[in-house]
Amino acid sequence: MNQVKIGTQGPAVSQIGLGTLTLSGLYGTTTEKDAIKIIHHAKELGINHLDTTDLMQGANEKLLSKVIKSRRYDYVIGNKLGFIETESGMVTDGSPQYLRSAVENSLQRLGTDYIDLVYLVRVDPNIPLEESIGALKQMVEEGKIGYLGLSEVGIQEIEKAQAIHPIVAIQNEYNMLHRDPEAELLDYLRLNNISLTAYGVFSHALLTGKVRAGQTFTFPDPRSYLPRFQRNNFKHNLAIVNRLQEVAASLSLTLPELAVAWLLHQGGEVLPLPGVSKVSQVESLIKASLARLSPDTLQQIEEISPAGAVAGAQYPF
Repeated sequence: MNQVKIGTQGPAVSQIGLGTLTLSGLYGTTTEKDAIKIIHHAKELGINHLDTTDLMQGANEKLLSKVIKSRRYDYVIGNKLGFIETESGMVTDGSPQYLRSAVENSLQRLGTDYIDLVYLVRVDPNIPLEESIGALKQMVEEGKIGYLGLSEVGIQEIEKAQAIHPIVAIQNEYNMLHRDPEAELLDYLRLNNISLTAYGVFSHALLTGKVRAGQTFTFPDPRSYLPRFQRNNFKHNLAIVNRLQEVAASLSLTLPELAVAWLLHQGGEVLPLPGVSKVSQVESLIKASLARLSPDTLQQIEEISPAGAVAGAQYPF
């Protein structure tokens, strides 16, 4: 697996990382034993970039602590902080006090004394962004954080943050269905040597080819409320997915392999963070990293799923 730097100042990582929340029950169940086996196998294949969050009461961080124990320097950990889980949903808190407590709690759950890359998960509308970044900068200076990133932001927010401390990565959703970063963001990131660590690589499993018409989802599965999985939107989006699956088959690829390969063809600043739940899926990531998509294939995908083709908003809020 090729190694690249996050931004120009960040750590060296595999060009494909792992979004590890799927190993903690986000979609279905994976036993702890199997989850650890999956991450170890990924490392054997050259994947050293693990992306986590403190959601779900830090369950995924606790899992990763068992993986990185005695092997801390083998991995680069990215962690998204700044959400509080409540009975009515998630609330953003970018206050310096909360961010410090979130970092301290994550360090404890991970069983480490530093986190390689911390993302502010969302900009808190009630706290000046400069205050949030200032608090994280102080923890960089203390050695508790290596580098800083932002999640689901635009250019204006990046520039505000950059004025306080260098930002090495932006983590936004990006996949063959959700093309929003192409409007302005990707060009800006290229010009400023900032990486896009892409989450939602499989669009909440739409791009796995395993979601079927008529399938229903129940809470807490996020697809139970995401607009793209509701009624006519769902039907419309599955029609696009079915055509993309035909493209994948014509290349002797699975649809998830095509999804990852396509992202790797969008520029060196794009670093996919796919979620996996089986060892065989890790091996598919290696196949995807070696796939070469011709200009004709890329154009075919563009015609099937151009920007704006997907039906339904990204989130209901």
